[in-house]
Amino acid sequence: MKSADFIRIKNIFVNDRVSEPTESKLGLAVTLRENDPYAKLRTVQIYNVPKDALLINLHNANPESWIRGLLESASDLGMFKCCDYVLLSLHNTIFIELKSRNPDMSEVKKQLKSGTCLFAYCGSVLSQFYDINIPFLGAGGSNAKYVLVSCKGGSKRTLGGNRKYHNTPDKLYHHKVANRREAQINYQSLI
Repeated sequence: MKSADFIRIKNIFVNDRVSEPTESKLGLAVTLRENDPYAKLRTVQIYNVPKDALLINLHNANPESWIRGLLESASDLGMFKCCDYVLLSLHNTIFIELKSRNPDMSEVKKQLKSGTCLFAYCGSVLSQFYDINIPFLGAGGSNAKYVLVSCKGGSKRTLGGNRKYHNTPDKLYHHKVANRREAQINYQSLI
């Protein structure tokens, strides 16, 4: 995928669903927001992102509306929920779920899987109708990563072992941040 494709992707998706990095005190950054008014973790800023990055908001996407009627209703499989964000760059595709409280890991993995499917569908449409190939779909050397960001009382700490193996929803990288409304995460710690 070429840098020009990112401009085309931004123009194709619904405007409020795609954002580019903006300048911050810590370098180029994107901001993820949780809409739940009771969420403890309201915003997460990921800084030092590549200048070609795009943040795609999948939060509140409704896969149920287009899956129902094609497949048997099996909401317990998690098909009808989606992860919150995809952070796309030329070399990395990071699927991100935000949780404030003790997350149900089984549910989080389902949301990441569903987000992957929805993103693959969007990528297929981009390829077939707009001649844009997203590296995540096998057209290049992109690395898919799966990340859960949650907050928990106590000091800031990161869990999850070696990040290079967090390439499936079942082996997600769980990044815990201090229990507060805003968090900052270095992009390099996610890849």
